Amino acid sequence: MGCSDSKSAQVSSQSKVANGPSDRQPETNNSVPEAESSSKASIVLYYFDVRARAEPIRLILHYSGIQFDDRRLTNEEWGNIKKNGEFCGHFGQLPYAEVNGEAISQSKALIRFAAREAGVLGENAWEIARADSLVDTENDILMALARVEFSTGDDAEAMKAEFVGTTLPLKMARLEKTLEANNGGKGFLVGNKVTHADFVLFNVIETVENLAKAMEKGDMLDNYPLIKDHTKRIRELPTLQDYLKDRPDTKF
Repeated sequence: MGCSDSKSAQVSSQSKVANGPSDRQPETNNSVPEAESSSKASIVLYYFDVRARAEPIRLILHYSGIQFDDRRLTNEEWGNIKKNGEFCGHFGQLPYAEVNGEAISQSKALIRFAAREAGVLGENAWEIARADSLVDTENDILMALARVEFSTGDDAEAMKAEFVGTTLPLKMARLEKTLEANNGGKGFLVGNKVTHADFVLFNVIETVENLAKAMEKGDMLDNYPLIKDHTKRIRELPTLQDYLKDRPDTKF
């Protein structure tokens, strides 16, 4: 039996409610625009207990202090949901979210939704489009990382070598130049304030750091000092501290 088109089914899973102050702006050196919503929507995010596609959504919501229910499903729970014909998003895949009882699917749509709610989508149409284009590029890197991470075939080692030796340096060099072109790389990827593209890049870099540890490759970011500094800036954002300290430690 496949997924149901109805959202009435209750999902049984462990949940972690993210509580944050909705009446104040994040304490950063760079002010952020007020969220376009009242941040009072009921948001439930469904994904596995990994970072991967859902982590930028979590980061954005935590950064802005928007409360949400972080439902982290096991593979068994997700399999049972689909087997029992319960609702599992419009397309039967994770992540998806329910906002005031209405479902939103697809990770990049959810990133943009969270960014709009948090007021970090961009200051104007050009910034929004620019940030969106960077998110697409960053997701390309994440998908390449996933193929490397989960490959078990005879060519697994060759895939890792190609990624580390060719794919990653090319992408990182271009992102380094992108940072440098915006305020000399001393701030964020687009404009003068943090956007969703910064949180997606941060998630990618955390995954690269874990891959480097697993492969005993040392620091793969040594040639990209602006990206390293950017990662440090995001990691030190005051309103992310509790979440980064308490979140599950996952490889991907």
